[in-house]
Amino acid sequence: MSNVRNVSGQDSYDTRGIILANSAEIDFLDPVVINATGFLERAAAGQKIQGWFMGARVVAAADNETVAQVKGYFQESSDEQMITLEADQACTQTDVGAYADIAVAAGSVTVNLPAGVSGQLEVVDFDPERTGATTIVVCKVAEPQYLAFAQV
Repeated sequence: MSNVRNVSGQDSYDTRGIILANSAEIDFLDPVVINATGFLERAAAGQKIQGWFMGARVVAAADNETVAQVKGYFQESSDEQMITLEADQACTQTDVGAYADIAVAAGSVTVNLPAGVSGQLEVVDFDPERTGATTIVVCKVAEPQYLAFAQV
């Protein structure tokens, strides 16, 4: 499960339900994408983020797309929404304002620091509670899936 929470943005969001991809493994508040065949799955590094999974941990069957057709529910990401995520290492002031990708390992989603010039997320702040927890970063989605389109 990701360590994600809203720190800014509207208080409630509508959820959408889409059939989970075959063998999809998604946990509460993991970033999700709608894949090329129209099914919901957890986002990987480099993919544009559609939103945040709103259900309990689920592992879809290998034939979910055609047999059980279990849906996953998610909140669309929004421009004003800021979230907290755990980073793979301590965040420093030089990471603020830079971009970073997510990393997925052993079912856990983290922010892959140090931040750079491109990435799925923009690092906005770190240690939001001011407790010295420099591995907790505040981020915004920098590459939302709803802006993905074929260029001509």
